[in-house]
Amino acid sequence: MADTLVDVHAHFLTDGYCDALRSAGYHTVDGFPLAPWSSHDALAFMDANGVGLQLLSISSPGVAFSSRPAELARATNVELANHRDAHPSRFGGFAITPLPDVAAAIAEARHAFDTLHLEGLTLQTNYDGVYLGDPRLDPFFEVLEACQAACFVHPIAPPGFNMNRLGFPGPTLEYPFDTMRMVVNMVANGFMRKFPSVKIIVSHGGGATPFLAGRMARHIARFSKLTPTITDEEISGALRSLYYETASCADTTTLTALCGFAAPDRILFGSDYPFIPEGPASRAAKFTTAFAPLDQATDAAWRRRNATRLFPALNR
Repeated sequence: MADTLVDVHAHFLTDGYCDALRSAGYHTVDGFPLAPWSSHDALAFMDANGVGLQLLSISSPGVAFSSRPAELARATNVELANHRDAHPSRFGGFAITPLPDVAAAIAEARHAFDTLHLEGLTLQTNYDGVYLGDPRLDPFFEVLEACQAACFVHPIAPPGFNMNRLGFPGPTLEYPFDTMRMVVNMVANGFMRKFPSVKIIVSHGGGATPFLAGRMARHIARFSKLTPTITDEEISGALRSLYYETASCADTTTLTALCGFAAPDRILFGSDYPFIPEGPASRAAKFTTAFAPLDQATDAAWRRRNATRLFPALNR
């Protein structure tokens, strides 16, 4: 498996989780159809596309929709660990937590690391309008800082997005822009100052961030809570400290922007399977692996080495 891809953006859906979604009235994910998943189909997709290992996670809307989010998070994480244990060389996972309940989220994070031995956590860009970087979440991240945790952040449509969706599901417009809102909020609130050991993986190549980074940096420098102490160099360093994965980036314009923006050791492979179905996901993987500038910019480390440096336990 030494020359295969590590896929850090891959989802799984359990029967129990889907039942909870439907019971709460969720028949789509931000207007996007629910995707069928099985470990058998996931392994077939991986084998067909040179993916050695996937780090599985629950997608939007997480578990906050549930009347018992902590119980749903625990059951989902246990099932995730079971899939990992059944195929330890092929699957790892990011545990879901019941944020914005900080105390319950801390308890679930500790269980995920200490008992289930999962690789990291999956978080949302916002929790009913509370974005990562908000000081109200600091006690949670203090725990993650102590254990140098890695977090995969998936976008979710912000409150009120139905007013501006233009007839499209949330992933079309709001996911890339909500990702950037989250990045702005983290930098503007000094998240990287406070929690330098927490590793953040940003979905979909950072969404709109690479394209608007210059504008974003100028406005953070002028208008944030850290003005005037925050410098252009600090903002640039904060952005380059984040990890960015390649799901939904399989075109020349987006990958070129990502190569010019992200640090070479911070680019990772992502497929977004199965929400991007097998056919389109396979075509995207083939385009990305054939995009020579990405190999040149990273010495091909985006394929596997960057992920195994971030998660040494994947060398199994």
